[in-house]
Amino acid sequence: MIGAAILSGIVLVTGCGNSAQTQTTAAETTAADTAAESAVGMANPWADYGTITEAEEAAGFKFELPDALEGCKASSYRAMKDGMIEVIFTDESGEEAYRLRKGKGSKLDISGDFNEYAYDDELELITDNATTIVNLRSNDDGVHNMIFSSEECSYSFTAGKLIPDDIKAQELALQIINNNEDFGTLEV
Repeated sequence: MIGAAILSGIVLVTGCGNSAQTQTTAAETTAADTAAESAVGMANPWADYGTITEAEEAAGFKFELPDALEGCKASSYRAMKDGMIEVIFTDESGEEAYRLRKGKGSKLDISGDFNEYAYDDELELITDNATTIVNLRSNDDGVHNMIFSSEECSYSFTAGKLIPDDIKAQELALQIINNNEDFGTLEV
């Protein structure tokens, strides 16, 4: 009889322990489900377009693209209504080579690249139209990120598979500066 009472007590204690553990797991699951539902409910601010012209119309400004870096082509045009344009360039195998962005507002980092790099350098580019400071973020293998701005807009380059050297990155920045009117125009 005493053995049965002790055995019952062990079952009750064990049962309480499992019940408490199950309740904690259910609470954790509910919190995780709520967080997942919140993330799923967030609207994607980007809309895809078939051409740069369509993306420009949605963003509300022009973005004159530079020549594509060797072996790459513009393959995806996206825009945030009245705010930003993103053009994704792919290589010959269809992999993302790099992306360019232009957004309203000066002196903003619109790259979305928050990685740490070995080098964070400033380069002053002087053209007939403007003097522009370009921030280059790089590692020993080349330039991974570049940001610069006019008085009206911010620009960024973010490397995907293609990581250009300093010279190619500078040429790309110069083309963007010379192609886009918000950097100023040369009076004739």
